[in-house]
Amino acid sequence: QCSGLQALCHNQYLVTAFSWFLIAKTGDGKVNEIAVREFDEVDALLQRVGSIAGAAETHGFLCGIICAAGHADSQTWYPHLIGQGDQQDGPVRVECLDLLDKLYRDTLLQMNHSELDFHPLLPGDEVPLELRSKAMGDWCQGYLFGLGLGGFNTGDGGLPGEVGEFLRDIGEISGVNFDFDESDDMDEAAYQEIMEYIRMGVLLILEELQPVTTLRNLQ
Repeated sequence: QCSGLQALCHNQYLVTAFSWFLIAKTGDGKVNEIAVREFDEVDALLQRVGSIAGAAETHGFLCGIICAAGHADSQTWYPHLIGQGDQQDGPVRVECLDLLDKLYRDTLLQMNHSELDFHPLLPGDEVPLELRSKAMGDWCQGYLFGLGLGGFNTGDGGLPGEVGEFLRDIGEISGVNFDFDESDDMDEAAYQEIMEYIRMGVLLILEELQPVTTLRNLQ
């Protein structure tokens, strides 16, 4: 009997989509050391300012806005992550805003990188699979929210086949409570495959919705 992660990998949409993400795959799908440090730093600061979103959901949220609108207006998305706050100029809040702005700029650069250098911001491989899987679901939830806030109708039936399938998969991943065995290597492999599928799917959505580079929005 396969676990929830393994079953998701055998989802009819994922099986079809793996053909295009494997062709474009770069690297080994592992979270790099710099990204791990960034995840921990962002997550800690968000907790300190009382945000209801963690680092994974926040990054997914930013990626969704970038895909839908081509850029993320800070005045639009800051309040959704950390609210207006009683002390808007408090040192911790200012530090968090600065870090989130850096995260946005880094993400925009990565999503437009010629070598597909974009990766969802998720916990490192040393974190228990259960927590990483939950973070992956949170990332997907944030991504869908970001798409909506950016003005994209995720229920639009006129989307190209692969785009519509990917968004349905993202919705499924965001709502799944995974049941797995930490010692099962197949669960780890399934997690890595789904994470890579998400990575390439986001770039597919970006290409479909923003065919002209959005790097000009950094200027």
